[in-house]
Amino acid sequence: MSFYLAITLLLAITYVLLICHILSSWDQHPEYNSSELDPTLGLSILIPARNEAENILSCLNSILNSAGYIPNPIELIVIDDHSEDKTSCLAASIEDDRIKIIGLADHLPAEKYNSYKKLALGLGLCKASHDYILQVDADVVVPQNYVSTILSVLSTEQPDLIAGPVLLTGNSRFQKFQTLDLMGMMAVTATGIRSGKWHIANGANLCYRKNLVNFQESDQASGDDVGTIQALAAQGCKILFLKSLAATVSTAAVPTTVDFYKQRIRWATKNKSQSSFEMKLMMAIPFLNCILLLLHLPLLFVYGSAAVVLFCFHLLVKVSVDYVYLRELAQYFRQESVMKAYGYSSVLHPIYIAAVGVASLLVKKYEWKGRRVS
Repeated sequence: MSFYLAITLLLAITYVLLICHILSSWDQHPEYNSSELDPTLGLSILIPARNEAENILSCLNSILNSAGYIPNPIELIVIDDHSEDKTSCLAASIEDDRIKIIGLADHLPAEKYNSYKKLALGLGLCKASHDYILQVDADVVVPQNYVSTILSVLSTEQPDLIAGPVLLTGNSRFQKFQTLDLMGMMAVTATGIRSGKWHIANGANLCYRKNLVNFQESDQASGDDVGTIQALAAQGCKILFLKSLAATVSTAAVPTTVDFYKQRIRWATKNKSQSSFEMKLMMAIPFLNCILLLLHLPLLFVYGSAAVVLFCFHLLVKVSVDYVYLRELAQYFRQESVMKAYGYSSVLHPIYIAAVGVASLLVKKYEWKGRRVS
């Protein structure tokens, strides 16, 4: 019983300390306000796309609208990754000379490789005209001042890589749960970059110098974003997390649990090769807390009412600290309404973290965009 009590207290305390550390770092992270930009600075925007007919027009139009009033030379390169729908046709229907469409099928066969997104990005890099690359997913929508904010940071800070915020949107409780979850990860991302203890990023909103990045076929389908930022961090490059609403892109949360599982398994596999001890510890603390929260219930048959007391204590600690953490992030990102789904999310979160954490250690292959990859 004493061991059970000690483990519960230890995990609960370390979880509180971790969340407090991340929230404190987020509060101290400077928010970027756009300033002067170099009008000669060019930007190549890479948009890898596979079966994105539903989203490609919204994505391209939002970028063009954001770039419409600035003098900088800009190009949008859509790399169609063997789409089986009208992605390329819809992209080509926009009459704008800044849009270039490349078919990956013209360069690589449809069924031979594992990491097609990396190869698509590599092809885009070869075709890019400018020194800075802005990488976004084909299903995102960018805000009005997005492009000017990115260019302003590049002009004033001269970073080697910028990791930008990504938000998920949706009206259902399940989608709001995803919004809360990814908002939490934005603060984790910012904390790691600011401290230099770990480096993660989201490929839906990433900017870097072209000459520092090289995408090739690999045995891991995902991880173009994490692999890039960690490679540049290892070289001592200047890396920034851009805390700014004007630089925050949004995309729809997935509608079903099956899609969610596939997405999160793909995300989880990026961290299997993580070498940072701090990053491993940061991931282990929430995972172990969620595992123990689920184990409290079967331990009822061993420890009786003591297990009930420890479960209630442990759950109360997690729910309370998560609420404070996510409420502040929701306020920053103007997403206060998603907190209405917090009760639902607080129940689902331990199950999700435990299940995906275990699955990521066991699953070798998964399905994404109609492909079976690893």
